[in-house]
Amino acid sequence: MNALRSFAGIAADIIFPSYCVLCGRPTGTFDYPLCIECESGIKTPVNMCPICSGTVAEGECVFCAERHFYPQKNISLMEYKGGGAMLLQHFKFGAKRKLAHYFAGRAMPLLSEIARPDIVTSVPMRYRKMQKRGYNQAEEFGRVLSGKIGVPYARLLAENRAAKNQKTLDYCSRFFNTFGRFRTINSGLITGEIILLTDDVFTTGSTVNECARILEDCGAEAVFSVTIARADVKKLDKYSIV
Repeated sequence: MNALRSFAGIAADIIFPSYCVLCGRPTGTFDYPLCIECESGIKTPVNMCPICSGTVAEGECVFCAERHFYPQKNISLMEYKGGGAMLLQHFKFGAKRKLAHYFAGRAMPLLSEIARPDIVTSVPMRYRKMQKRGYNQAEEFGRVLSGKIGVPYARLLAENRAAKNQKTLDYCSRFFNTFGRFRTINSGLITGEIILLTDDVFTTGSTVNECARILEDCGAEAVFSVTIARADVKKLDKYSIV
């Protein structure tokens, strides 16, 4: 069986060669989307809060220490800087939708830290924005992850039209902008369920926090979240988005 798999891999490499998303070097089909060197540059977050995965400084989380954090736990897969930021940019703006499989693969070993969900959903995107981009990256990630877990995916949240884009706001304004930004849909699927919420970047945590709050207000038993990357809130840059 292993020999057959190896042969299939070699054949696939010849017929459908793949290249590293970040540097363009040839890479094996089964290693898609990164070469070994670029893979080593994708960093796991350090100094993580055990609840929200935010940065712990002087023994205290800079995100959730002084506010109620509604998700039971948030897991962030990588640091949003360097290769990690570039990879996510390709996923969001470069039409590299297959990267959802890579991110879901990174998430799977970490899901043992949370309760098994009954349903997966994602932070929503307004229709016009999704129409322009072609897809909602948080949903793309969530759908692939739900398939790997073996539980259904459903759209349970919608973004209200009047909400401002978080990307244009400063640190404090992000918190206030989330109030009234989302609403629940398909509410009959929420009551009594353990929900796994997916998003792309955890910056201040305000987005996943508000989404979890309204899901719980609608009757969810518990909400856990998985975000692809965690931004360094002390070093917000052009990549820093929520």
